[in-house]
Amino acid sequence: MFRMPASEPPAHVAPSGPSEFTVFLSKGQLEASLAAASAPPPITAPPGAPPPFQFAPPPAPALPTPSGIKFPSVPGRPAAPTMSRPAVPAMPAAAPAAPKGGSIWPLITGLVVLVMIGIMLVMYFALKH
Repeated sequence: MFRMPASEPPAHVAPSGPSEFTVFLSKGQLEASLAAASAPPPITAPPGAPPPFQFAPPPAPALPTPSGIKFPSVPGRPAAPTMSRPAVPAMPAAAPAAPKGGSIWPLITGLVVLVMIGIMLVMYFALKH
């Protein structure tokens, strides 16, 4: 149904022979190609262009020394205001102990029953087909 008739040639024929991706270079060719690729082209200014701008910053002036400057004294910290401590609240009464829970066995029994029902359903559908 999905096969092409035998009388027609296949739509895609793989090329034979070496391709540009499978060509191997000799050591001399490899060194020549690496040398040509690694040599950067020389940088030249276009004809008629002015020479590149040369700038040398002037020397910085000497900073004045602060020998004659007097700084004002820093005032001390103000005294902290006195505050009374708040009263400690009384301890709340302890809550009554929680009642003891039931047994865990009903939970275990229910889970075992559910697992067994699941196993029986899997076996039923597996053996039915």
